[in-house]
Amino acid sequence: MLTFLSLFCFPYLVEGIASFIVEEVRDITQYCSSSVNEIVFIHSAGDLQHGCHSGQIRRGDKVFFNAGSLLWDYPNVYDADALKNMITHRFTPCFDEQGIKLGYRLKPYAKIIKSSRSPKNQQQLFSESESETCDESTLDDGESTDTLFAKLLIADTKKKSLSEMDFVYEDAPDGICSTIQQYKEHYQLSIGLYVQEFAIDEVAISLIVKYANHNQHVYDLGLSWGGVNGLTVKGIQPGRFTATDGLWNQRYGGMPWQTKLQPGVTPNRENLSGAFPAAWVLMSRQRQDMNTWLNTNSN
Repeated sequence: MLTFLSLFCFPYLVEGIASFIVEEVRDITQYCSSSVNEIVFIHSAGDLQHGCHSGQIRRGDKVFFNAGSLLWDYPNVYDADALKNMITHRFTPCFDEQGIKLGYRLKPYAKIIKSSRSPKNQQQLFSESESETCDESTLDDGESTDTLFAKLLIADTKKKSLSEMDFVYEDAPDGICSTIQQYKEHYQLSIGLYVQEFAIDEVAISLIVKYANHNQHVYDLGLSWGGVNGLTVKGIQPGRFTATDGLWNQRYGGMPWQTKLQPGVTPNRENLSGAFPAAWVLMSRQRQDMNTWLNTNSN
């Protein structure tokens, strides 16, 4: 009873209300005594693109998606070479965990075309980030917990600071690919990132953190981190059938990015061509059915 009463004794400030179901947060401010941020959570960058074209995500919305989708997207099983690489990767006699981690590449839709940050501000950001970065040799067993948390971000074996890092992107099919930045600017979105902390290794989170810090003008809501410590993350390793890019099982629920689809353009068969176009249609129908059910039961 005391715990129950304490809820009424202390004021609570609610900064925002978030949900994976857009209808749960849309216009919820009208039922609150003061304005709150309405935040939409989605699985992948492809969900961001799809939501903009379907009308689920509107101009000016605040959106968070899983940053693991910047490193992974639906493979094109209709491509013989891609299918061969998938099979070889899974069933090769020698599975190289470090090779997987060092092979991380940002998807072409993650590419930042231009930066609004001045060189002076960039250099300040580089200096701050470099001081927070360490390699594996700094994580000795004898270090205090405070020191470990201060060195939470673990760099790859080359220990590159932000000022030295060249982000490596995969090549876009036919050299054409729309970008997250284009959607942000066209729909005037605020974008944030999150990951599944129990399913991400130290190289993936280091890359994602550096990428987010380097592009704060695009990811202005930052990176949401749940608090798994550096040593725990260091012990998470990719397996033959287990990816540790932070996306976890959300990879099976999110939409693929459609490279030829541009913001403000009505989707058609041509610009929807790409990986798993059937999944796009199927998931769209499932979401429409879910929205219909929600609307029916709320009346």
